[in-house]
Amino acid sequence: MAHNYLDLVDILKRLGINEVNEVNAILRLSDYERKGTVQALFS
Repeated sequence: MAHNYLDLVDILKRLGINEVNEVNAILRLSDYERKGTVQALFS
């Protein structure tokens, strides 16, 4: 289970989840988008 943004990003990469819409949906559900960290995933 991911406890922070970096862990979540690592898990998503390992699972092969890289579709922008899928990642954004997951970030929305996990509340990371509100914290302004969405762009870091695509940097």
